[in-house]
Amino acid sequence: MFTSSSLRDGFQIALANIAANTKVWPDRSFIQVCDAIVEHHIRDIKSTEKELVAKSLFEAYIHFAGPQHVFEHVSRTRFTRSLRRRGAKGFAATFLSCTCSTWFAGRFAKT
Repeated sequence: MFTSSSLRDGFQIALANIAANTKVWPDRSFIQVCDAIVEHHIRDIKSTEKELVAKSLFEAYIHFAGPQHVFEHVSRTRFTRSLRRRGAKGFAATFLSCTCSTWFAGRFAKT
């Protein structure tokens, strides 16, 4: 997972590791980099689940980066600090929380 690699090797190395499979620009804003990271994560997911997983991952990355910093360079966000403080398990918990919220919102909006 990208978050584990970021903790272990650093954000730039984790980006380089996925760059072979997707367009990742370390000199872009966090939101642009985040979009590429999410696309990398969902590349093998069934189309019926892609939107839910992508939205939840995007929300989790934005939450960790700090929504007020998403249009700034990656280094100006608090993503790495949040990841060090909360760890990969904390990121996974945030992702699952976002997934459940999105799923429930979608379920009850249809009824």
